[in-house]
Amino acid sequence: MIDGAAGRPEAAALLLALDWAVALDWAGALLRRAEVAAAWAERVDDPAEVLRVL
Repeated sequence: MIDGAAGRPEAAALLLALDWAVALDWAGALLRRAEVAAAWAERVDDPAEVLRVL
């Protein structure tokens, strides 16, 4: 069990929800980065340059 949440299911549920919120925030940031990279890659003539920058 998560430290500090033993025997307190509401605390464990809150910490789990916070973990999910952080994970979704990271996923959103990665998606935004991928969208920016894809838009930029469309304007670049050399695909190898895209890989070097990323």
